[in-house]
Amino acid sequence: MDAMPLASVTYAIADWLFLRALGVIYLAAFVSIGMQVKGLIGRDGILPAAIFLDDLKTVLGRARFAALPTLCWFGTSDRFLQCLCWGGAALSVALIAGIAPVITLALLWASYLSLLNVCRVFLAYQWDVLLLETGFLAVWLAPVELLPHWPPRADPHPIALWLARWLLFRLMFSSAVVKLRSGDPTWRALTALTYHYETQPLPTPLAWLAHHLPPWFHQMSCALMFVIELPVPFLMLASPPVSYIAGVLTIALMLLVMATGNYCFFNLLAIALSLLLFDDAVWRHVLPAGATVSSRWPWWALVPMAFVLLVLSVRRVVYLFGRDVSWPRSLERLFAWLEPFHLVSGYGLFAV
Repeated sequence: MDAMPLASVTYAIADWLFLRALGVIYLAAFVSIGMQVKGLIGRDGILPAAIFLDDLKTVLGRARFAALPTLCWFGTSDRFLQCLCWGGAALSVALIAGIAPVITLALLWASYLSLLNVCRVFLAYQWDVLLLETGFLAVWLAPVELLPHWPPRADPHPIALWLARWLLFRLMFSSAVVKLRSGDPTWRALTALTYHYETQPLPTPLAWLAHHLPPWFHQMSCALMFVIELPVPFLMLASPPVSYIAGVLTIALMLLVMATGNYCFFNLLAIALSLLLFDDAVWRHVLPAGATVSSRWPWWALVPMAFVLLVLSVRRVVYLFGRDVSWPRSLERLFAWLEPFHLVSGYGLFAV
């Protein structure tokens, strides 16, 4: 299993940076929801979690646990909800510090999944499910160790790296496909950006300046965006140095989007995933690296997980192109059972 193209180079530093970036993103997510959770889903909140779960218990009985996986089945008091949020923040700090990353990431994923499933509309954005999908993959990218090491030395398994690249590919490629399939003529005419900066949610001060740029600039920007979102993602599946091109262009696009609009941590997650497109040969110029060791998941644990995720993601890609496929009944049952866990999601911003 190690005889894959990505196995000829090491990604210990990239993995180290990715996990720290993810820890910072998790921290921001948990602190944000922690400051609002009482007003959103608390006992006297807008959509109380207690009422929602009581209704599910009445309707589904024991089947409720599989239908809605959440730690909130153990409690829905304001204190419990706040402990879930601030406990997630503490775990995020532990991840940044590199303490027991596999265990920490598993708990972070379970905690955010628990909140997402009871917050419903308040955590129903693409960046929320992207955080869950990225967080789940990070469990398998993380080194199997208890204490942090410096300089970074744990090289992740190629299977886990490919899954992360495949996620980033789907994220970027889907963003282009939904625009082209939406039927909105402004995307095909490359004129959508002439009003995008004005109509987007939470524009930044730079968005005002961007909005007043000449039409030819907006058309050129739109064309470049499609280049980065449509053909460039295929470079993500290549080995270095080709993957560097995809990494640089993707990060550049995300930074420009962040400069003109606020999309929570969506762009930060894309940047974090893009870090895995650069091997240690790049990062050694700015960060030290130790002799790599194989403190990673064994291939026999990764293969079944990878198979399930690939099947789920292929289903998403098929639906992206509007195809109606009759899946085997066993797979349909698997899809239905895994759906509440948000292991794989569909993406695509600004279809219209």
